[in-house]
Amino acid sequence: MQKKKRLPKFASVEEEAAFWDEHIPSEYFDEKDFKPLEVRVPLDRPITIRLDTRLKKVLEEYADAHSMGDSTAARRLIEEGLAHFEKHRTADLTLDDFLVRVLQEIPAGQRAEMEQLLKEGAIGDPQSPALIVLDPRKAESVSRRFLIYLLAALGADIIRPGSQEHESLKAGAP
Repeated sequence: MQKKKRLPKFASVEEEAAFWDEHIPSEYFDEKDFKPLEVRVPLDRPITIRLDTRLKKVLEEYADAHSMGDSTAARRLIEEGLAHFEKHRTADLTLDDFLVRVLQEIPAGQRAEMEQLLKEGAIGDPQSPALIVLDPRKAESVSRRFLIYLLAALGADIIRPGSQEHESLKAGAP
């Protein structure tokens, strides 16, 4: 391990700024000297939400299970729900935008396989075929996968059989 340089004393903020313009922190500090920095956006827009007794109790249980206050728990759940909504919002999409979103859901290797299958079955201009004839053995597998990507683009949560989420849902956990 290389010995780190000694940090000089600075007479002013300007002098320190000029110093750091010419030097890199790793010459003076080890990675272990740093702590993660958490930047919090000020929460300056309060709202009031009315909950029935049952929902308030569920929120309190959630907050306790995650070692946080009720307000923090409610805010976290709202943030997660809105993030999911933003990710999967489709109401304002044009058909072209929607198709782009579907294609983004498809892994590159499978996208190439689907495109190849469509090219093989195209009759007429490959860019705008009059008809597409698909080999049923190949098409069945591809169409199942495409349906999954289509549902994901529409905002559906895809849960695979045997996954932890699947087992949890089968057991009746929320």
